[in-house]
Amino acid sequence: MGPSRSSPGMTADKKLLRPRDGVILGGVAAALARHWRVDVTLVRAAFVVLALLFGVGVVAYLVCWAVLAQEDAV
Repeated sequence: MGPSRSSPGMTADKKLLRPRDGVILGGVAAALARHWRVDVTLVRAAFVVLALLFGVGVVAYLVCWAVLAQEDAV
């Protein structure tokens, strides 16, 4: 048996879900901020910077919005 893939303090069944509260658009930034344990403003700023500099911020946000399930839908 190999080493565990989950880091300490995280359960194997923890899923990345878009929350209903604390969201501005679709909840993607809030979900990522909660998952990475960072301020949601940093994640939102990263999406804006990626959108302005490289144009991929909007596409990345839309893909994440389409892929991530809503918190109460699970």
